[in-house]
Amino acid sequence: MGKRKYSIGKATSYFRCDDSIEDLKEELDFIKEESKLKGAESKYKIPENLEYTLTEVQDNEKYLDDSTLVPENLNYKLSVTHGKNNKEAADRAADLLNHASSSKISLLHHHKGKKKFFGEIVYEEAKDAFVSRV
Repeated sequence: MGKRKYSIGKATSYFRCDDSIEDLKEELDFIKEESKLKGAESKYKIPENLEYTLTEVQDNEKYLDDSTLVPENLNYKLSVTHGKNNKEAADRAADLLNHASSSKISLLHHHKGKKKFFGEIVYEEAKDAFVSRV
């Protein structure tokens, strides 16, 4: 089957974090704003027009392929829309989460005996063909 054409890229990251959703949203908003202010000097490529939604994973929630349950140990879902294709959206989701996990004030950076950050990014590469990146 041929590759699907998208007018905008979409990707979803499922990850584990012990912080509250409010604290995570605040951190992600801060990172996006910091990237906007630093522009080319920013370590990560967080475009101003990148859009994301952060939600808690629901019981029995399934991945994008609608056949596999999200692992129980992953409690948050970050949906990203950006770019011309899904791989580009996945790359920007990775940039956002990498920046969050390495930020000096990061709430994703686990300390005090908390578990390390763990997650994966899922996107549709072609019709009904999904890619999962850790």
